[in-house]
Amino acid sequence: MSERTKIIVAWVTLCIVWGATYPAIRVALPVFPPFLLAGLRNFTGGVILYALARHRRVPFPRDPSAFGIIVLVGLLYIVGANGGVTWAEQEVSGALTALVCTATPLMIAVLSLSGVKTDQMNRRGWTGLILGFFGLAVLLQPWSGAKASPLHLTVLIFAIFSWAVGATVARRFMLKCDPLAATAIEMLAGGGVLLLISGLAENGLRQPPSFYPVAAIVFLVIFGSCIGFTSFSYLITKLPPSRVSTYSYVNPVVAVLIGTTFLSEPFTAVMAVGAVITMTGVFLANTGRSTIAA
Repeated sequence: MSERTKIIVAWVTLCIVWGATYPAIRVALPVFPPFLLAGLRNFTGGVILYALARHRRVPFPRDPSAFGIIVLVGLLYIVGANGGVTWAEQEVSGALTALVCTATPLMIAVLSLSGVKTDQMNRRGWTGLILGFFGLAVLLQPWSGAKASPLHLTVLIFAIFSWAVGATVARRFMLKCDPLAATAIEMLAGGGVLLLISGLAENGLRQPPSFYPVAAIVFLVIFGSCIGFTSFSYLITKLPPSRVSTYSYVNPVVAVLIGTTFLSEPFTAVMAVGAVITMTGVFLANTGRSTIAA
């Protein structure tokens, strides 16, 4: 498989898998409190990936500074971003949460302005990012029945910023790290901290587990964490972070389609228009290269 094909497969995987995590989290939250849910899925995923990396004899970083950067990125991704979003979703509507999360590519593009020139978007790319964000506003319609606690909304915005910073740091300092080893360390570090927070701040399961919440956790561990995060770690070493993160524009489209197909959620003509606008923006963003050659 060529490098280009691997990149396409990894990006499409992120679009589908992380899009499906939206409804999976909704199914799991009635049983698992947010920090326990986020910690359990990521720490378990980290254990699996660590075992797989050892089995495949993947080299782990020996330099303390390199190891420290990976742990820092893991805390930004898992604790700051994943944990923050999961906690905020308790008091912020799903549509508004999804829309705020799609600001990630815009934040990363802004942060990239002070970094490597080849990671910066040109005018076509910026047009795609803004158009995609507008399309998602039409698709998700967060103003319709939206709820948002000011505190939870602030935490949500901080979580998205945390992810953007993590992606920028990873792009600058982790290009030579093996994606499998890096992801295992990130998830073990971040998941472990979230489990510690859960033990201090939460009171265990909200109700006895049943089949569907447990199945949702299994899906989140295998697909959302193991496959999803490994794909992301690979992509961040191959493409500018602002282009990689355009998966977050496709995720809500996938989530809406899954909700319509399996959860009997409505899908209107206006939402279809929003989806088309969004995908047009994604195309422009992913074909918007830096004016400076790589």
